[in-house]
Amino acid sequence: LNTSFMLIQQVTKAGNFAGSNRFKHMLTGMAHMKFNRDGGRFIYFSKNRRGGEMNKLFFSLDQAKNVGWLYTEPLNMSSEE
Repeated sequence: LNTSFMLIQQVTKAGNFAGSNRFKHMLTGMAHMKFNRDGGRFIYFSKNRRGGEMNKLFFSLDQAKNVGWLYTEPLNMSSEE
């Protein structure tokens, strides 16, 4: 309810956020969706003013594009992003 999204794809070749930090400062939260080396998909927040855990949330998509949440991994224990 009353949720909005601003999607910006400005990343370096290494996959890090690039561009003006002005957007990041104006937003309540900043989420990143990435693939790991094993082909798994995950989402994590680098900024979240509402609180919550800053972990990687792994998910999958089936043929009907339904999201299935797989597991959570603490962000500071991972060797890759």
